[in-house]
Amino acid sequence: MYRDLWLKIEGSTLQIDSLIITGNKLMVNEIKNYSGLYSYKDSGWFINGTQISEDPLAQAARTGNKLLKLRALLQLNFEREYKVVFVNPNFNLNIAPEDEKNIVQRSMLRHYMKELNKIHIDARARGISLKLKDYFIDDPMALPEVDAARVKCGSYCSRCGSFEMNARNYIAVCGGCGYKESLEKMFVRGIIDYSVLFFNERMTTRSIRLFLGDILHIRSVRRLLNKYCVKVGQGKSTYYIIKNQDIDKLLLDNNYISRYGSNTH
Repeated sequence: MYRDLWLKIEGSTLQIDSLIITGNKLMVNEIKNYSGLYSYKDSGWFINGTQISEDPLAQAARTGNKLLKLRALLQLNFEREYKVVFVNPNFNLNIAPEDEKNIVQRSMLRHYMKELNKIHIDARARGISLKLKDYFIDDPMALPEVDAARVKCGSYCSRCGSFEMNARNYIAVCGGCGYKESLEKMFVRGIIDYSVLFFNERMTTRSIRLFLGDILHIRSVRRLLNKYCVKVGQGKSTYYIIKNQDIDKLLLDNNYISRYGSNTH
């Protein structure tokens, strides 16, 4: 199984969310995180009765069909299969049974994964995988450079976006809307933002304090960096690598608990 894969086939660039290789089949999974009430009819997708331009089934089919070119290039005989996998629990789809064969809804995801787990990998699958690697390329969608001079520094409210955050013991209170958030969670949001915006720069105690402002004491900054990041180096050369950019997972994995009231997050 390959995830977030890029290939170049006869000058054509191809991105695949998930590719599963078996002994006689290449299986493409197009992953979608749609939310809302959708319907599919007459080869069209609708949300709340309004047709949308994107067609995930057609997108998955095009990806699957491009893989057929590899049969001749690799001089191998394999089938190809494609499915659109909807992972959001708040996604609902009204679709006719005959159109559902290439769709995996959230309610069927566990069953689908169990069926995948039954697949046995043999020497032929490994051979296909090795030959495919000749067509792998790095992600061509290079991330843009951020103009640091245009980035507004400081800690902001996760509800209204205001930068009027005032520290009170273990919480920050927004001067704009009054929303309360624990200083720890606000800090975690900040280091995630920094790691995304400045992905090619090292995160240091100094750089984070400049980015978030002086809302936290330097001892708290160091403590939280050590908690949510991996420390690299010693002394003046020390920098930090964030463990995860998913805030919910990052907080959960590092035993975050909000203890300062039901309205504080």
